[in-house]
Amino acid sequence: MKILSVFLLAIVLSITPAFCQTGTKELTFQWEQPLPVDDLAGWNLYYGTASGVYDKIGIFNYAGTPTATYTQQFILTSPTGQMITYYFVLTAFDGAGNESDFSNEVLARVDFLAPGVPVNFRVTIKVQ
Repeated sequence: MKILSVFLLAIVLSITPAFCQTGTKELTFQWEQPLPVDDLAGWNLYYGTASGVYDKIGIFNYAGTPTATYTQQFILTSPTGQMITYYFVLTAFDGAGNESDFSNEVLARVDFLAPGVPVNFRVTIKVQ
């Protein structure tokens, strides 16, 4: 069985105060999966607080529809409420459990100290 390689394209931090408690941040991951995807079963997301040292934190199952780009959200929490640098890699796996090599490493500095970004900011103009 062919083991598919994965290229992690982007990691975007988004803060969702309406859904996240204090000390939590929602991260959005986006990547491309090379074709063919005949034996693709999903992806494993790994992270660590040091480059090259990872623990698995997420398993995302392949939905069966080949697209150019995949997106997945994941919530991180910090019991100490501090700024933490996380390093992330992604792998692909097939139905037999074979796993690809790690993708390129990306990092995100997550500030658990700062308050959430205000949302739904608007102005109303009243004409007199």
